[in-house]
Amino acid sequence: MTRRRGSMPALISDMTILRCRARPADPLLGRDPARPLVQRPRSVLAAAAHGRSRDRAHGPAHEGGSAGRDRRGGGTDGGDASAAPQLEAGFALMPDPPRVAIVGGGPAGAVAARVLARRGLEVIVLEAHAAPQLKVGESLPPGLTPLLRLLGLEAWFLADGHLRSQGNRSLWGSNQPAESPFLASPFGSGWHVDRRRFEARLAVSAREAGAEWRWNVRLANCARGEKEKGRRWRLTVIQAGRREILDVDFVADATGRPARLARRLGARRVRYDRLTGVTGLLSSSTPAADTYTLVEATPGGWWYSALLGDGRLAVAYLTDGDLMERPLRRAHADPDAWWRLLCRTEATRERVERAGYQVTTPLRVQPAESSRLDTIVGIGWIALGDAAAAYDPLSSHGVASAMGSGFYGGHTIADLLAGRDEARLAYLGLLERAYGDYLDQLREHYALETRWPEEPFWQRRQELSYGFAEAELRPGNGPFHPLAAVPSLHRESEPA
Repeated sequence: MTRRRGSMPALISDMTILRCRARPADPLLGRDPARPLVQRPRSVLAAAAHGRSRDRAHGPAHEGGSAGRDRRGGGTDGGDASAAPQLEAGFALMPDPPRVAIVGGGPAGAVAARVLARRGLEVIVLEAHAAPQLKVGESLPPGLTPLLRLLGLEAWFLADGHLRSQGNRSLWGSNQPAESPFLASPFGSGWHVDRRRFEARLAVSAREAGAEWRWNVRLANCARGEKEKGRRWRLTVIQAGRREILDVDFVADATGRPARLARRLGARRVRYDRLTGVTGLLSSSTPAADTYTLVEATPGGWWYSALLGDGRLAVAYLTDGDLMERPLRRAHADPDAWWRLLCRTEATRERVERAGYQVTTPLRVQPAESSRLDTIVGIGWIALGDAAAAYDPLSSHGVASAMGSGFYGGHTIADLLAGRDEARLAYLGLLERAYGDYLDQLREHYALETRWPEEPFWQRRQELSYGFAEAELRPGNGPFHPLAAVPSLHRESEPA
């Protein structure tokens, strides 16, 4: 992709969710040149799934079908538009339909739950928190609009107090601001969303579709059951101090970057960098009216800011965790140290000072690295959203890709439980190509910023290995270093 120098580095602002171009096979995406693509166990089914999934990579605006099956049926809802009628009828007529547990109630888990419930499966969502958590606002690109329409959520955005975003502005590779308005987008404007309200709405949508939703539930154990005696998995959960056993046929990890369930099942987290964000919500008695998202590069990293519907300004400073000043490394970062760095910026400082914004909530330190699991689909389990693959906030993927993964992942689960084994390969192929395309674009956009070639943050992103080398995500791992070998995204054997 070619962009003029200094243009806004929001990678999918003009792209349909999960739309991607083909990327040549390389070992970094779990493809061993000595093995067939994704280690396919059934060459005929895999070849068919690979071809179909390539057509579906143009996103739900073009193809509402689930991963790995023919498109049938009609309707406009995310559960109806792509559901094969005979599969739904089959599940609905079963006296004891398959049961799916989704661990994690964020955007990926909620969308997957809605899809599964609409397809006639019994689904339960286990969310560790008692309610959606306060998070720095998220900017959703126009390309997400088709999926919002499929899920019946678009009409709720204004009613829930979210704010339309008119475009992106950046100081990147140049001291002169560059703007990318959304006027030319076929999907209209983007959105600045209140994450707590947004996730609450997604939970309501899943419950209305028929999913069971449990707040404040912690997963204590996940063990394989005896299939011949019942369901495949036995989960031990704790709620209000009481233990409960849940027997299910399929489990999905939607716990975000920690990937708590998948890591219990033997998957490992691998990452491409150490990007970390220090985020805050700023308030003013005379809030700004500018709805553009602002990104500004600085010697030590970059800044993000966006207006929310209630007038607050979401502001984040992003740099590598090992380069961060010590006062910012605490669970609640030092606001004075953060403010001093903000005052060294140009456009971000002007935006904050012009409207008299002040820090009114504790700052939060959050991981923001590009990372993924080495295994995203196993026997009877799947990873969704950030648990499967997490994105740099520069990409604007975030919630959008999580929802897309939940949509396709939900259909993949239903198809696998219906005996369509090729769905696993279609889901893997879709995520492989999407993430490979993302890495290509991420390299291109970081390469546009050349003003501080001696600064460690930018040196790392100018190296030829950036985006093509990884480090294991382990505590005390030491400085960033590349790994030559990367395991496959997919296992046919039972996880340890």
